[in-house]
Amino acid sequence: MQTSSDFGVYVHYPLCRRRCGYCDFAVVEQPDFPAAAYTDRVCSELRARADDYRDGTLRTIYFGGGTPSLWPVDQLARVIDAISASFSLAPRVEVTLEANPGTLDAASLRAWRRAGINRLSLGVQALDDALLRQLGRDHDAAEARAALRCAREAGFDNLSCDLICGVGGQTVAQHLDQLALLAALEPAHVSLYALTLSRGSALWRAGLRPAEEDTGAELLERGREALEAAGYPQYEVSNFAPPERRSRHNALVWAGRPYLGLGAAAHSLQLFGSRQVRVINPPSSRYLGAGCAPAGATGAATLAQPTVTHLAGARVRLLEPETARFEVMLLGLRTVDGVGRAAYQARFGSDARSDFAASLQELERLGLVRSDRERIAPTARGIWFADELALRLLRPAPRAGGGRRAIDDSG
Repeated sequence: MQTSSDFGVYVHYPLCRRRCGYCDFAVVEQPDFPAAAYTDRVCSELRARADDYRDGTLRTIYFGGGTPSLWPVDQLARVIDAISASFSLAPRVEVTLEANPGTLDAASLRAWRRAGINRLSLGVQALDDALLRQLGRDHDAAEARAALRCAREAGFDNLSCDLICGVGGQTVAQHLDQLALLAALEPAHVSLYALTLSRGSALWRAGLRPAEEDTGAELLERGREALEAAGYPQYEVSNFAPPERRSRHNALVWAGRPYLGLGAAAHSLQLFGSRQVRVINPPSSRYLGAGCAPAGATGAATLAQPTVTHLAGARVRLLEPETARFEVMLLGLRTVDGVGRAAYQARFGSDARSDFAASLQELERLGLVRSDRERIAPTARGIWFADELALRLLRPAPRAGGGRRAIDDSG
């Protein structure tokens, strides 16, 4: 049986009106998307898989995408009601909906509030029309401002806004102007992402390139300074908010806690003592027709391994303690709070400082990590190297010349 724990539910809605040119997520552009059938499928998946999580307490629900603000409100409400009826609920469950500023209006905002949504994450991305066109967004800056105003009028006070920086040619001054415009709108939370493009993305094929590495690093550092001066302290590599407005759902994931993923391509995590099982649902093209049955993490249930319920065609992976310990460190070092040593000890029966002693000593010497009796955490400089810190925990990283994004001894 899964270790009893607080957990969250993530629900993926894959539909988008148009795929953004930088997007690598599991989305579909389908004018005749079968929204009602998809709702039925999500609810049936919930019924089949809920028992695996019933010993825990539900803390958060997160609707991501895709563009879940395109989900008809009555069907969205069905999913919220089904989730709420399936589990033991914590007080004041955080229920987040990702929304495109061009897909909401006063009526839908009021309906979302009635359905139980209490936090909105708005994909603003920029407050400059030329930059929005360059990114291929389907809304303009005026719609983004109007979305925040309408959301507040509908009763939403927990509003998060995404912003992208590092488009090729963007100057520090232009970036700081964008942040000042956003801060003036007074969202509760800001997510700041550096533009990344796969070579297969539409924007890459069109010739757009992200900022050079050193420029991108300067944009992020100056952005952090500006946001913190405006009252948004950094708490994760890309996220900024006062402590009471941090994303509780994402914080749960970064802490290595379990979550149930429903919908096409959704991810789930279940904990079994020092081991964990990761489940990735089949994509949209196969999700609606996938059956659901219990099976072992590698396809056959045995006394020696956990048993989880998953959709046919899902990818299921059992992570042994060594890998699970690494994942906890990888996620924790993305946050300013880092990894709590007591929680790590309770889960794995060992001390994180001892498990990664040689690597942590080296990272501390480089000024990238700090540790005390309570936790291991990145320094203000080290948080920008979160992924590389994790790799160094696996093995010493080769010294790299040039570029601020490489871990080296240059300080």
